[in-house]
Amino acid sequence: MGLFGKKKNPEVERLEAELKTAATPLTYASLSERYIAGGEEDRAYETARKGAELFPDSERIQTTFHNIAKGRFKAKILDLQKQIIDKPSAMAYAVLADLYYRELGDRDRALELAREGILAFPDKEDLHLINGLVRYDRFQECYLAHDAARALEHLEKVAAINPQNYKALRLLANLCASVGAFSRAEKHLNALLRVAPEDENGRALLSKVKGLGKESEEDLEALLQTVEERGELSEQARALFPAKATTRVLELSTADLERRLREELNLLKQAEGISAAVVLNHHGATVCAFAPPEMAQPLLAEVMHSVHEMAEDVSKRMDIGGFSGGSIEMPGGTVTLTELRRYVLAVLSAPTARAESVQRIIDRYLDAVLRTAG
Repeated sequence: MGLFGKKKNPEVERLEAELKTAATPLTYASLSERYIAGGEEDRAYETARKGAELFPDSERIQTTFHNIAKGRFKAKILDLQKQIIDKPSAMAYAVLADLYYRELGDRDRALELAREGILAFPDKEDLHLINGLVRYDRFQECYLAHDAARALEHLEKVAAINPQNYKALRLLANLCASVGAFSRAEKHLNALLRVAPEDENGRALLSKVKGLGKESEEDLEALLQTVEERGELSEQARALFPAKATTRVLELSTADLERRLREELNLLKQAEGISAAVVLNHHGATVCAFAPPEMAQPLLAEVMHSVHEMAEDVSKRMDIGGFSGGSIEMPGGTVTLTELRRYVLAVLSAPTARAESVQRIIDRYLDAVLRTAG
């Protein structure tokens, strides 16, 4: 080390400056990796975590964050895993599941651990709370009726075990209100305000939902199914919750996001090895596309929509949330499917194109679509 300390890497300086002007998932991932290479593990973790929060749909930054987080918490994970093997306890399951959920952002593993823990310790509120939290999060992204129903089941179990559990009551009230189950929301909000009478947000929501509905169990099932089929909450439900200031592109209007998807399509069209691409909304309608003259775009869109629906169906049957992406080998090349919010990007690449090269091209396109202003 010199007299005035370690000289900063020019590439690190460039990436840090880029974050302030036009941040992308790739910028966050690259800077995090540079920090790791320079031995700055804490900065790497915090940078990757922020990128993962801003761009939840970017596989690149999510993978980078998971890898860095696993290294950071490796010793703690191994210790808890040993506890579960040697002397299982509800606490060990809950702490490990919570670590995967909060620190690693790995909801699938968190849910798996919560399930295992509940089988051994069926009446422990922390395990039911984590299960409810994960499913609540997945529902907010994918709007699957099954996730909402299971979230309600586990959160209601928490409230039955501990009627003072503020977090469970808050999530129950928000989830019920968001799907239009207003009488249920009202019940949970009344319980919430008995626990926390100073909660102004809870009081404000209660004033909005009071007297709006009296739904039965059958009505609740229908409400959840309607949200899944629509792929979003109703306008009435969205109006119940105040908008939050954010830089995430996913909070932009549908029109703005679709505009970005169309404007950046040339990045795919001009890329070597890409034969065709189509972006579909959740109804299967084409947002934008390109294909060679011999390939009919409507037929391409129809086939890709069918393939995606089959993948979604398999994901639901396996209870792993919504489908997020995958590749399918075909006679004319490889189809790579990627989901962004409720949009599906299908890219057809030539048989000679390398999978990692295609993924880099897709990442660049999504980076451009997801770019935020500094």
